[in-house]
Amino acid sequence: MNRWPRVLTDLDVPQIDWWGERMVVYRRTASSHVLQELSELWKFAKTALSYDVVITANVRHALALGIAKRLLRRRRPRHLMVEMRLDDPRPDVLWRAKVRLQRWAMATVDVMCVSARREIELYAKRLRRPLAGFTFVPWHTNILEPSAIPAPAGHIFAAGRTGRDWKTFAAAVKNIAVPVVAICGRDGAAAMGSAPRARVLVDVPYEQYRGELAAARVVVVPLEPHVYSSGQVVVLEAMALGKPVVATRVLGTEDYIRHGVDGLLVAPEKPEELRAALDRILSDPELERTLAENAVKRIQERHTLQKYVSTIAELAVNAHQQGALDSARD
Repeated sequence: MNRWPRVLTDLDVPQIDWWGERMVVYRRTASSHVLQELSELWKFAKTALSYDVVITANVRHALALGIAKRLLRRRRPRHLMVEMRLDDPRPDVLWRAKVRLQRWAMATVDVMCVSARREIELYAKRLRRPLAGFTFVPWHTNILEPSAIPAPAGHIFAAGRTGRDWKTFAAAVKNIAVPVVAICGRDGAAAMGSAPRARVLVDVPYEQYRGELAAARVVVVPLEPHVYSSGQVVVLEAMALGKPVVATRVLGTEDYIRHGVDGLLVAPEKPEELRAALDRILSDPELERTLAENAVKRIQERHTLQKYVSTIAELAVNAHQQGALDSARD
């Protein structure tokens, strides 16, 4: 197929020039009222129906397009969901109703992109879709030029909000000799109270987070087990700066860290294992150096923003080509 398909996306990537040149980027109108939100979603779905391919990172946009296609019995446009993440199951009626709506509307999605391999089986089961409708697209770092920033006298650093296990982290670093810095939400700050020597920062600007990350010697990503992946942003940004990373072995880290090669993985809710991993790095300069060097190489090879958006663009073209073949058969 010679021509580039007409693609609409709500995924804005201003760092990559060709993304905005090849695709129409849909920017939401801010809305604070239910009726305004519904109007916004209808506007998006109506606009999307005139394109060859639609790429949605916003789950509400994905549902709106899916509902429109079901109600209008439309097979086009081809639809890719990216940055997909479902929530943990709950026993209440509202959650079950939401899942039914997702199954009905998302049945029209052609490709669902997840950022952890194990999400494929979990999400396919929940949405009652074949595994072939999903694909694993490795997440990317936001650091455009990965390069090691050594900090041999730096602190142990942890940051994040979603899915974090601050209780385990606090227990692991409670009496450690190296300075500790944590950036978290208010709930995380309360959990960090059991590590009184740690410097805890709440809801700081991204620039301050990046400064603390750059000054870190070791980065920890303590996570709870969930059906969705989390922690990749911090993991990949730390690796991009050549920081040895210790992370919980859960859905979302096992696809990004090769244990003992470019980071260390520890079991969930095991502060003693997390502490042992930290002690191992801090007492072994050769391991610390090797993990840092391999981490930067791994990012450069697999997790740049350029590689991520190129993969999404290729999936969009393939979806369009498959749609053309399906139409020809009809």
